Amino acid sequence: MQWRRRVDKEFDEELREWHVVDAPYEVLEPMLALFYTAEDLLKKLRSNHDGAMEDIGIVKMSIDEEYRRLGSGSSTGTGRQRPSKNYQIFVVVTGVETYCKGHPKEDKDAFKAFTIRANVHHRAHVFSCETRHELAQKLFDISADQGIKPYK
Repeated sequence: MQWRRRVDKEFDEELREWHVVDAPYEVLEPMLALFYTAEDLLKKLRSNHDGAMEDIGIVKMSIDEEYRRLGSGSSTGTGRQRPSKNYQIFVVVTGVETYCKGHPKEDKDAFKAFTIRANVHHRAHVFSCETRHELAQKLFDISADQGIKPYK
């Protein structure tokens, strides 16, 4: 998923202040989501503790390669448009509560540990949902927080 953000001002790190740009441009900012079922993620965590982390790392590397390939000053269409190196990765795990009800406490602890590690190591946002409606609501809320006004 990508969303466009119009840039009218840029932050100058040295002066620690915002400056108006001569020609406003759009930035393409990717927002990625990896989907796992609770059972699949737990199997991956059991077989290779870092396997799920590697999935996130592979996605991040492909985004970084795309950013380098496109370059920060590319232009397309009628206005200037640039890829953004500011992207967000979301890991959506479905059915965690339902799965953990009939399994040992260690399984729920494994999900919690994965959530913390994914956030710390990759700045990935991990959340779980039980139903399609709950997933749709969370994605709607995330989009609204990003400044996108999606239709439900």
